[in-house]
Amino acid sequence: MKMTSENHLLIALKNNQKISDFYNNEINKIAVFPQSFNKNNVLLNELIKETKIFNCSISYYNNADGNYNKFLELHKPNIIIVGLEKIDTEVLSKNPQLKFISKYGVGIDNLDIPLIYSKRIGIGWTPGVNKRSVAELVLSFALGHFRNVFNSIFKMKNSKWIKDGGKELSYSKVGIIGLGNIGLEVAKLFKGFNCDVSYYDIENKSIEQNKYELNKRSFNNILEISDIITFHVPFNEQTLNMLSKKDMSLIKSRPLIINTSRGDIIDFEDVTTAVKDGIISGYASDVFPKEPYDSKEFKDDYRFLFTPHIGGNSQEAVIAMGRESIKHIVKFLSESQNTL
Repeated sequence: MKMTSENHLLIALKNNQKISDFYNNEINKIAVFPQSFNKNNVLLNELIKETKIFNCSISYYNNADGNYNKFLELHKPNIIIVGLEKIDTEVLSKNPQLKFISKYGVGIDNLDIPLIYSKRIGIGWTPGVNKRSVAELVLSFALGHFRNVFNSIFKMKNSKWIKDGGKELSYSKVGIIGLGNIGLEVAKLFKGFNCDVSYYDIENKSIEQNKYELNKRSFNNILEISDIITFHVPFNEQTLNMLSKKDMSLIKSRPLIINTSRGDIIDFEDVTTAVKDGIISGYASDVFPKEPYDSKEFKDDYRFLFTPHIGGNSQEAVIAMGRESIKHIVKFLSESQNTL
């Protein structure tokens, strides 16, 4: 089921039914799960301030609390702010009191949308809120790799003075897989370096293509010609292992592969093997099939550029994502109060 947003707010109500059709009791318990939200004093204070008039009690999840399902069962919130936590059959079956889910971040693959619809639970979601943060990480991966910065830092720390400045990023061929909010932001940054930017997307992006002078290509063609290939697609059955061993014969230019989407978009074993075999010049990833990921296997190889899912975690993005999740809750509570 495709999600849409109106004024950045999606309410899972059908047939123009009102919120008051579903709620007979006051909604007053909020549970907050994202750790970057819970460690940010600005967001903590704003959440308390903005929800004070609704008589809300707020519980804050800490990783030390253990399984988040147990936390939900203990506190029984009506409203939750979630980041990467899965909201599926197990969670919803044990928490019939849930009425609203506010999404912190942009990925929604952790939400069972059809099931949430069927339970008549509301969802607040703002697409693209952290796009600049993710795009800048992609650019930093590319610059560091091309100019041999990461390798040089590694060698200097091992007392090796080797002058190798790599090659300039400018005028490189960049292939973007998925031209959504983040993919388009990435395209804008690379265009600033006069790069030849191509994209692959299953949706019509002709407006963006013409405005930013981008080249539409097939997935296979991007693999064949690109110096950099960066993935910005949602995770689903169609994008599972979108790049794997079967595709390696198409790759000609030993590109840098970048993944800031979801870990299972790329077959991790196949791509890391391709780097070791010299088919790919480097693999930069901010996401992994299982997180947290222990990367000690690659600690002595500069071709592997791994970060702990910080793409959307800049200070500015944390504030922006947090404020959006608060805004959705306030709007939902306001509308609930006005229609009861």
